[in-house]
Amino acid sequence: MSANNLVTSKYLTRLRTHAAADGTPIRKGKERACSSVSTTATTPGDQTPGCSTAVSVISADDCPFSPGKSGLDVSIDRFRELGIARGMAHCPLDVLLCWKICCMMGLVNNVPDLFVMMLYRSVKLLHRCGYHTQDIVTVASYAVAYTVETLAKHLGSMDWKEAANMFGLQLYLAHAYLMDEHCPLKEWHKHIFAQYCNLNVLSSASVQLMRSRGFIMRIEPQKFQHVYRELLTAVHTYRWNPTVLHPPLPLDDEDA
Repeated sequence: MSANNLVTSKYLTRLRTHAAADGTPIRKGKERACSSVSTTATTPGDQTPGCSTAVSVISADDCPFSPGKSGLDVSIDRFRELGIARGMAHCPLDVLLCWKICCMMGLVNNVPDLFVMMLYRSVKLLHRCGYHTQDIVTVASYAVAYTVETLAKHLGSMDWKEAANMFGLQLYLAHAYLMDEHCPLKEWHKHIFAQYCNLNVLSSASVQLMRSRGFIMRIEPQKFQHVYRELLTAVHTYRWNPTVLHPPLPLDDEDA
């Protein structure tokens, strides 16, 4: 798993804009991590066989969550289909949680199935290990921050398959850092990464990701609180109103 070739020029342009706004200089060759882990939309890279189109991220404060906004109506359909209709989600609550995880990383409308399935499988493993939902939200918040900081530190591009497995590994690292009792890497390899690489490669990739952070796994409280609050809101939204996941009713001819 390569730690190079992760960020597109559009994303770097937005980082420079944010830096200029808050007065923080950016040195050439090394971009600072963005102050918010929220970004917006991407282009799928695995829809054409043999194509390794990069995951491109642009900025984003447009991530909608209200059911009245088109973003939720448009994008939640695919998450609902994969999570509920195809049985990938551990529980319906995970549909909104995984959708919001993508939203916080700027991956909403055009996320390929393989990325969504990685989210569902990884979160399902955490559930099956017995972690409380609030602990899973905490772990996911760290993983989102790790992922976006990784994107912000490197130039280039990353295809969707690598991006999906990179995030899954960031989720493993976050839970290993935060939880008193963690699920061993060999179990993550068995259930999540077996078709991607062997255990030795996975272990090396995890060390590489930690090394890219200087082996400092804590994150700034502001970044954590921002993501945690958004993910927890998604969880509570389902608990307060499970009908949010119901398919929209067809319009009557008169309404149309």
